[in-house]
Formats: sequence, structure tokens, C-alpha cells
Amino acid sequence: MLARFLRSRLAAFGVSVLGAFLLVYGAFVWFGPLPGPPMGGDLGGFEKVQSLSTAAGQAPSASVPLVQSDGSIWRVVVDGSLLFEHSGESLPADLLATEGATGAPLLRLGRGAPTLLGTSGARAIFSTPAADGESLQVRIDTDPLVEKYLIPPSEAAQKLKGTVSVELWKRTPPARGLAPAAPFWLPGMLLMAFGAAMGVVGVRVRRAERSPVLRMLDQIEQRIAALRKAIDPEDLGAASLLAGLDRAGLEARKLAEGIERRGALLRDLGPDTPVEEVQALRGAIAGAAKALESIDQSVAEAAAHVRAREATAAVRDVEEGVAASLSARAALARQVESLREADEELDRMEGRIPERQGASGPST
Repeated sequence: MLARFLRSRLAAFGVSVLGAFLLVYGAFVWFGPLPGPPMGGDLGGFEKVQSLSTAAGQAPSASVPLVQSDGSIWRVVVDGSLLFEHSGESLPADLLATEGATGAPLLRLGRGAPTLLGTSGARAIFSTPAADGESLQVRIDTDPLVEKYLIPPSEAAQKLKGTVSVELWKRTPPARGLAPAAPFWLPGMLLMAFGAAMGVVGVRVRRAERSPVLRMLDQIEQRIAALRKAIDPEDLGAASLLAGLDRAGLEARKLAEGIERRGALLRDLGPDTPVEEVQALRGAIAGAAKALESIDQSVAEAAAHVRAREATAAVRDVEEGVAASLSARAALARQVESLREADEELDRMEGRIPERQGASGPST
């Protein structure tokens, strides 16, 4: 199971991709831009920090400092209403904070004027009017009532019934920098290194699992590829040498595939197979293996001749290797055909045995 996992190219690629994803995400965590404020009165991602309440005639209630320099976003949620008994008016939260009615009391949240962003039922959601690091000073301002109805401030406060709740909500920005990125970068680098190591180990595992014949074929094809790059097309005999290399590569592959198939056939032979036929097939396979080695040696010698600028000798070496391969493949095919004929003859003999027993039965 472990060997199958290690030799899997897909597994190595998947591990490397996961590591790369973690590295990219870590870079985003470190350098990515901070999200902007939400649209309207959306409180998604916010958490309530503080709850305050105020009524007419009460002293101002101070909030916590509203730090905004770190990218935090604040919202003020106002709920409740006031009833002015002198006129019978009921004033909701959104009108109290935005001067929605002339001569109405005001909900003061600080030095600045809040901006209504939206409502959620009876609650009104505002942006904070405080500057960075300032606290809200929440109170009910009755001066507009005094001016409109010409009554003392104490009477205006006495006739203004009800309380207003003020909640502070905060959205903390996602962390940025090396420390938040490290939990992603470290596993990402480890996975990338592990994926690369899996790729190297996988190549070695697959190479070790290949038969000696296929490893010899790989070596021949690598030699041919290197030799083709070293050949100067302008040299005399270069075209013949390139054509010979093509034939050598084709013959080497056919020879290797034939050895593999005949080897499987040899392993599958039953005990009834004549011993001389089995020995002959083994000899043919051994001869084919020597022919494959001859191709490898011929290509290596051709490479030496090419380096010495001896194209004609290189062509001769390659052709000799091809000829040896053709002869070995022919011998291998003859032995397989002979083995097939022997099996057919054995089947025919086994088919005639019952007939002879029936013909020589006891006489009465």
C-alpha cells in the first residue's frame, strides 16, 4: 500500500498542489488587503461589545474607546422610543438620532452626527460619529423641547418618558503579518518538499519495479535521445545515422516487448510441456536478451564514433545492432511456433488414446 502511494504520480502532484495552495493563502494572509465596510445596515461578522441605556434627565453614559486605526469597523444600534406627555408624541429611535422631527428631543452620541445605515425591525443602525480612539457620550438632549414649548428644562425632562438602548457592535479585521501566515506557510513548505520527495522516490520505486529488460530498454532509448542531440545534421552520413537510430529504437522496443511476452508464456507453461521445448524457449529468450544488450552496446559505440566525427563507423555499429535484433526476434518466434506445434501434437495424441482403448477391448 505504501509503495503504491509513493509511486503514484497523482498523489505526489496532489500533495504538492495542496502545499502550494497553503503557501498562496499564507501570502494572502500576510499581504492581502483588509475588507471594506459592509453595505447598509448589515451586521454580518460584527459582535456586540457594549450595551448602554439612557433616559431624559440622566447624565451622559460613556462608551468604551472606539479604536479604528487597526481597521476595526464600528456600528451603533439604537432601540426604543420616547413618549412626550406634553404633546402625546411618540418618537422612535431613528428620528431621535437623526433630527427627523423639528422640536423633537435628540439622542446625542458624541460630537458628530451619526449616519443612518439601515433598520432592522424597531432597531436603527448607524455609523459611529466618534473619531479614532474617542468614546461615545450617550444622552438625551431636551433643548429642542424647551425652545418649542417654552417650558423649563426640568419639566421637559419630567414629561419625556421611556428609555433608549444603545449597543456598540464591532467587526475586527482579519489578522495580517508573518505570525498569522506562519501556520499556513510552514505546512505548505513541508507539503511542497514532501511532494517533491515523493516524486523522486516514485521514480526510483517505478524503476525498481521494472524488469531488467525494460530497464535496458529505458537505457537504450536514453542513449538514442542523447545521441540524436549530439549529431550534426550537416555531417556526412548524418541522415543515415539518424534513420539507423530510429530503426534501432524500434527494434529494441519490439525485442523487449517480445522478451516480456515470451517470459510470461514461459511462466505459464504447464508440467506436460516437453522439457526440450521449454529449454529451447529459454535459450531463445536468453539470445534475445543478448541481442538487446548488443543494441545498447552498438548505440554506445556509435556515440563514441560521433564524438570522434566518424559517422560511417557509427552507422555500421547501429546497423549491426539492428541485425542482431532481427535475428534474435526471428529465433524467438520460431521457438514459440515450435512450442505451439508441440502442444497441438500432444492434444491430438491425448484425443486418440480413448479410441485405441475402445478398439482393443476384451473378446467374448
